Amino acid sequence: MKTYTKLIFSKEILFVLFLYAGFYKSVVPFSGAIDITIVLLFASISITLYDTIKDGYLYKQSLISIIIFMFFIVYIFISYFYSPSAYSLTKSLHFSLTSGWAFIGSFLIIKSNNSFNKVFKGIIILALISSIFALKQYFNNTIHTQLNVFSSDYLALGRLLGISILILLANILLIKQSITNKIFTSMTTLFLLLILIVSGGRAPLLFLIITILIFLLFQVNLNNKTLKYNKLLPSFIVFLITVVLIFFKSNLAIFETFKTRLLFLTTQSGGGASASGRIDRLKIAFDMFKDSPIYGKGIDSFSKYYGMANDYPHNIFLEIAAELGIIGILIFSIILIFSLYNLHLNFQKDKQNKLLCWKIFLIFIYTLLNANISGDIIGNRMLFTSLGFMIAFSNIYRHNLSINKS
Repeated sequence: MKTYTKLIFSKEILFVLFLYAGFYKSVVPFSGAIDITIVLLFASISITLYDTIKDGYLYKQSLISIIIFMFFIVYIFISYFYSPSAYSLTKSLHFSLTSGWAFIGSFLIIKSNNSFNKVFKGIIILALISSIFALKQYFNNTIHTQLNVFSSDYLALGRLLGISILILLANILLIKQSITNKIFTSMTTLFLLLILIVSGGRAPLLFLIITILIFLLFQVNLNNKTLKYNKLLPSFIVFLITVVLIFFKSNLAIFETFKTRLLFLTTQSGGGASASGRIDRLKIAFDMFKDSPIYGKGIDSFSKYYGMANDYPHNIFLEIAAELGIIGILIFSIILIFSLYNLHLNFQKDKQNKLLCWKIFLIFIYTLLNANISGDIIGNRMLFTSLGFMIAFSNIYRHNLSINKS
């Protein structure tokens, strides 16, 4: 009981609650009068800064990461001065505070493997709670449609479930567990997968499948003409094939919403309103980039050119290219490359590092894929969080290495 109390009131769980505040805040009491995201943001920053000052040091990788990200934020604010959008300052501040803390807070808060586990547990617990409400909504609906838990976007639910499934899947395939734990983890994963299927989100499920296939591909290794693979891999592949066959061959109600939305891609002009709308946005964003390739049109300028407030291209690279130009893309790419470089350290040397690396890398791949089809630089907060995870991993690895050497 004491362990769970420490988990619930830890700064890691506070950070998770901040990351997903936009998903559940509509059901929080007094949410109309108080923005729970801002409350959790400043609470998380205050506690973390206090601990950092008390520790009296900052890792070199953390300092470099903060400096690079600050260049990105400064350039965003510079672009505010030539942006035609009336909401450019709002977007600049929103990104700097929320996405900025999602990135920086990750490596200032997470300082050990145990700290990482608390964050991952927090994400899974939130996914399970959301899934219970989603299941209730599914049974209450007379017509099978997209599930909007806590009055939030069904895509937000899908992404939360996708990340949780990947974390659990890494546990199943990469660490030894007792039979009881293995069964419990597998059943939890299947439950979350079921909710993801009935939720109706095309992109979260399709990108989950792609991410899992990438994961499985790396589980096979040809070494000295000997094929090595995870012992659970054949069973998992059989399971995946079985699910795919059931999906296409059966008329089960649980697949109805997803099948209907999947058919829109082939039966409706332009792939349906959702797909055709995205194509129009991509074209406008590309034209904006061609017209102003170096500096871009300014932060939030896309919404002005598209003619709809708070709109975006649904592709993070084109959004940055259109609004911040090549300079913005260059700084963003430096953040990506530097973060990935730090994840590479000691990737396969021991089981704990391997497990942690794969969890972080899978979350990165999944959030990056989603960021190129939906959400803006603010809505894709978990992508920046995954990059922060990489810096946190590097800090932990370097710290453990220095201890072992001494």
